[in-house]
Amino acid sequence: MPKRKRPTINDVARVAGVSRQTVSRYINNAGPVSRKAAERLQKAIENLRYHPSASGRNLRRKRSMTVGLALYSANDLSTELSELYALKLSGVLEVLGPRGYALQVVETNLSAAQQGRGTYYLDKVRGGELDGLIISDFHLTAEEIRHLHEMRFPFVMIDRLSEEFPGRCAITDVYTEGLLLTNALLEKGHRRLAYCGWPPHRGLAYRFLEGVKSAVSRSASGAVLLDEVYPLPGDVSATLDRFSRLVSRADGPTGVICNDDWTTGMIALLAERGVPYSDQFQLAGVSLRPHYLDAARVVLVATPMDRELGIAGAELLLDLISGKPERSEPVSVGVAKFISPVFPYRVHFRRGTKASTSV
Repeated sequence: MPKRKRPTINDVARVAGVSRQTVSRYINNAGPVSRKAAERLQKAIENLRYHPSASGRNLRRKRSMTVGLALYSANDLSTELSELYALKLSGVLEVLGPRGYALQVVETNLSAAQQGRGTYYLDKVRGGELDGLIISDFHLTAEEIRHLHEMRFPFVMIDRLSEEFPGRCAITDVYTEGLLLTNALLEKGHRRLAYCGWPPHRGLAYRFLEGVKSAVSRSASGAVLLDEVYPLPGDVSATLDRFSRLVSRADGPTGVICNDDWTTGMIALLAERGVPYSDQFQLAGVSLRPHYLDAARVVLVATPMDRELGIAGAELLLDLISGKPERSEPVSVGVAKFISPVFPYRVHFRRGTKASTSV
């Protein structure tokens, strides 16, 4: 039986009804291709099962076709933040895959270099193993970011805003999130409020806090922000104790605003630890699981935009890699969706049968 001939770029061009040069631009991301032509090309590539030679293509372009996702530590993927990183990863891969790029997780902490784990981001950059870097780490200093720029290495930041390089940032409108979540509590009549979440230096937390404080200052009801309480990274027990002391104080807040999924969940579950909430206590915050929060306690929930940040960051980076001029303004993926939590599961008991659940 004769061996099946491997399809070529000329076969793809013939089936898609375009020139060989158009096929090359499309698969190498080397120039504009119309949407209709791109659709025909993708269909032809799939039907023919065409696979361009990665090694030859990379050699011609002097690229590795690999992008790095920079985290402080790979251990972050197994912490309470893992779901948010998973959303970012899914958004990044959604963009990179069709464009022929691979993704590698790299670490920015020095111990990765000192222990020779082979994951230190600068080693990968200097070794030519990466074509660009998506930074999802607030630990990386402005000086370190400036060094990447001096090396003329393509990089972008997600969920972080840089005054020096605003056009390399993909952000969400967390100011509006803080404003609207606080207003939701004010509209319920709360006057003693507190902020529980990441400290101002972490990512865009300072912008969220600005929204909270703006809502409080605009209120004509005499509302005050009593306290700002930050979690202790890596120490769940101490963080819970810190939050417990806040909400159980006799003169404590009746309303709490939370700026991340972890904090919202911990505050909402304090009652299960026997913490004496006041009868009026409620909160508004960011959560991935709004339907599993007590609707009597949680007034409003903002759903994270991490997948959208991953998509925007990857597209922004590929533009830089392809030689497009740097933007002057950050890319904003908008403001989170807001929903009121409700329990979706109700248990129904029928005589002589086991309990069943429904939505």
